[in-house]
Order: sequence, then C-alpha cells, then structure tokens
Amino acid sequence: MSVTNPYCRIDEPYLSEFKGLATYLVPKLGVQVSGTWASIPGNDLAANYTVTNAIANAGPQPLGRNLSSGNVTVNLIAPATYYAPRRTNLDFRVAKVLRYGRTRTQIGVDVYNVTNTDVVTTYNQTFTSTSWLTPTAIQPARYVKISGQFDF
Repeated sequence: MSVTNPYCRIDEPYLSEFKGLATYLVPKLGVQVSGTWASIPGNDLAANYTVTNAIANAGPQPLGRNLSSGNVTVNLIAPATYYAPRRTNLDFRVAKVLRYGRTRTQIGVDVYNVTNTDVVTTYNQTFTSTSWLTPTAIQPARYVKISGQFDF
C-alpha cells in the first residue's frame, strides 16, 4: 500500500449499459425509419488533491524532508464509489428509398440527440474549494445531418 494509492483492493459495482436499435421500412411509401437509444452509466469520479512540500512539512507532525518529486497527487475518494449521473441518448433517422432498375438511392435525414440533453460527460477532478466537479465537457447538442447513398 502506498500513500498515493492506498486502495489495494477495489470492488467495482455492477454498472449496466443498455443500447437498442430499431429499423422499419414502410413498404408502400418506401421510407425507412430507424432509431437508436443508449443508457450509459456515468464515469467514475475522483478528488485529486496535490500535496506540495509546504503542505507536507506543515502542521503538528511535519514530514521533516522535501518530497522526492516536489509534490504528490492523492485521490481523496476511494475508486469505484462515486459516479457521475447516467447518460441517456436518443437518435432518429428517416430515409426515402428510391429504386431505378438495378440501382437503389437513399436520401436521409439523421437527427442526433433528439431530446437535446446537455448531460455532463467530463468533470474537473482536481480537488479545490471552488472548481472541483466543475463540468469541462457536455454531450453535443442536437444536430441534423442530411445524407445520400447510391447503390449500383
């Protein structure tokens, strides 16, 4: 066991991840409708605290020497105990299928993040009194993509 990583044995909980995909071709209209859904567990969070020489040599029981590397980063939370919220995403697609002889053309519109959720995907995990767990990235906003595919 070391000071920087005192957690020798880590029991990670069972984290379930669910994904689904459905596609349907409307026969008379020649329109393909599809959607994907995903529910992903949040990331393992940490509280990384930097111990400097000044901190190590202060207080009632100082270390009495300088740290060999100048400073040490210590995680204040046991791994696999604190997680970010679950992320859920829904994507949707509609495409018109056009057939000419032996060729097939597909013109489609994809909508990503249909519900336009802004779930945080990464956090500042450096432990300070003001910025710990401040979001550093969020799930991309809803956007639309127009596509075409030509099969021959």
